[in-house]
Amino acid sequence: MRALEFESVTSNHSVPVPENIPDGTPVKVVVLAKDASSEERQRQFKALLCEVAQGLTDVDLTRSQETGRDIPEWPIS
Repeated sequence: MRALEFESVTSNHSVPVPENIPDGTPVKVVVLAKDASSEERQRQFKALLCEVAQGLTDVDLTRSQETGRDIPEWPIS
């Protein structure tokens, strides 16, 4: 077995391999990817929340009916 190191960019959840590896050749793949820092993920999440709430008004956020908050009355049979 020989080792070949190369860099590639994913495309549609696949990684192109060099052309000098013939089709049908068994290969062992090790994937090393940079993990986004927790600060970066938090920033992305906050940006997503801002996009979701953009353009909403108070009318959009009011509840139409206040149901399910009072104590239920069970019929006695």
